[in-house]
Amino acid sequence: MDADFDNRFSVQNEEGNRFGFVVTSVEIDQEQLADSGNSEESASPTSRSVTSDEQIYFEPLFADPYELSYTCLMIPRFSSHYLMGDLSDNLRSWMLNICISFGWKLDFLIVKSDYLEWAIHVPPTTSPAYCIQMVRQHLSSNIFSEHPRFKKENVSGDFWATGHIILVGSRPLPDDIIQRFIQTTRRQQV
Repeated sequence: MDADFDNRFSVQNEEGNRFGFVVTSVEIDQEQLADSGNSEESASPTSRSVTSDEQIYFEPLFADPYELSYTCLMIPRFSSHYLMGDLSDNLRSWMLNICISFGWKLDFLIVKSDYLEWAIHVPPTTSPAYCIQMVRQHLSSNIFSEHPRFKKENVSGDFWATGHIILVGSRPLPDDIIQRFIQTTRRQQV
């Protein structure tokens, strides 16, 4: 018997595939295998039938079929604060660290001089408000500690303007939506 087989086999049927699951039978009785013969043919996954003694486990084909995706956009609180140079480079690494820390998957990150846009995959128990709150809080803290020049004007403790865009899905926003959001936010600040 092949050592890689390790007394496990998978049976894929139409129902299992239609719903994104693989049926895996484990805990095969060693005596049953010995009784069925030692030929390669009898040990192959497709030639063996599942008996009532075996336990059947359904394993998802995908890591988490129930993840949610959010696309988010924030702009700096002050129009004179630009996300360029060393700050832009740092934002990329900080976002990755935040996502790793919370168990999120960063789908994309766009850093432009006047806005930050990203998409993340999160578990269904993670609310969009929580995502935005954690990103705002941690990025603001990092920006003010690593780039104190921004803290001179902004004494609020939050680098980002009030308001944000958050949508379900993982696609970059159209440019006209972004520009309208920036203009509306700047108008409301006056």
